[in-house]
Amino acid sequence: METTAPVKKKRQRLSREKIIQAALFAWRKTEYFSLTMESVAAELACSKPALYRYFPSKDELTDAVQEYAVEKVAQSITDFCGQSEKQALPTILENLLITISRLTQAPESPAFCVVAGWYNLTPQQKSAVQNSVHTLLLVLEQFKDLETARFALFAAVFWTASFFLSNKNDSQAARSMYVETCLQGIHNKNKQNDYSIRYDIIEKHFLPSFQEGHLQQNHIFAAIQETVAEFGIINTTVQKIADRVGMSVSSLYFYFSNRSEMLLHTLQNERKYFKELFNPRMESFSGSPLEKVYGYFLALESYFQYNPELITVGHWLRSQSFSRKNQDCAQFPEENQFPPFLNTCDPSWFSSAFSSTELLGFVQAYATHFHHFRDRSNTGFSEIDSLPYIRRKFHSLVFGFSAEHKNNNTSSQSTQQFTSAKDSGKGASL
Repeated sequence: METTAPVKKKRQRLSREKIIQAALFAWRKTEYFSLTMESVAAELACSKPALYRYFPSKDELTDAVQEYAVEKVAQSITDFCGQSEKQALPTILENLLITISRLTQAPESPAFCVVAGWYNLTPQQKSAVQNSVHTLLLVLEQFKDLETARFALFAAVFWTASFFLSNKNDSQAARSMYVETCLQGIHNKNKQNDYSIRYDIIEKHFLPSFQEGHLQQNHIFAAIQETVAEFGIINTTVQKIADRVGMSVSSLYFYFSNRSEMLLHTLQNERKYFKELFNPRMESFSGSPLEKVYGYFLALESYFQYNPELITVGHWLRSQSFSRKNQDCAQFPEENQFPPFLNTCDPSWFSSAFSSTELLGFVQAYATHFHHFRDRSNTGFSEIDSLPYIRRKFHSLVFGFSAEHKNNNTSSQSTQQFTSAKDSGKGASL
């Protein structure tokens, strides 16, 4: 039987830029879980000592990689904004998806590097990305409002992230679907349904008190969450978890076989608690399919607000990748995870771009993305925590840029913030 010898990579003339580009590719292969000098050397067909001539340590290489990725992202967005003057909205949206797709494509994928390493970026690097994004939002905001602009940017990132997680390629059909979703939102424009929403009633039914919504973990799971929140998934070690729990590593292995199992069980707990919080409320609610989606969205928003340390929130991309790699822990949301919703949701109310399960995933990611990028050092509350703001976000999700649905029902007297529910121990009294 003949065997084919592995193809040897051709040795390249090294430079700092080539090493950084190879490191980006090597890091992407691990879905941003691990970057080693060995993997970078393998990409370049060189020795580790050759790399150390340019970067004295792995930390210095990692810093350079993140700086390179930030510059690529910021410059690409700036270029997009400069080219968008006097263009029609559908053209701008398609060009936005093309720009985001290029930033996520192999071999470099700088956008995913920035997202995955967000908490490790310097304040200056974060500011560079945020300033470019702010300019991009101004381009989109002129067509309707700021929340719809944010929704369009989210949708572009979601579409490209879904390609990344499913190993699918971008296509013209997918771009058309994205543009249609931004223009019309998730509602079915071809159906004459009653898309009015009884916000006060839904909020009274679905919004839990802080005591109900705050995840009560045992001390080990709480320590795992706190360690990941401080060091990130990549740098969370069993020793660091053991130190925080206050026990030896060997004692920790009495409960778990390895580090992966610790993370998996923590993720499962986060999702199980939300399911137990949400499903009974959905079972006892009688409303339209759209109102049920708002109940789901509101329950997620409050759960993330009450539990900012959730791995699902702080490390969404990595937690989804980690769940997919370990099939005993399904992604969130998984099929049949929310039967009260899926069994009663009429798909004819929503865009044909989504199945019922995909709709749940899209809404969950939309609720998550803002909390992921929120400044954790700011423990105060602001307008973003109020129910009117949540309503405006949801309206953008449902209707996109469509002009026939005006945002008239999102500014009632419901100005209570989640913080008041946290202080009083009661749900929002609307």
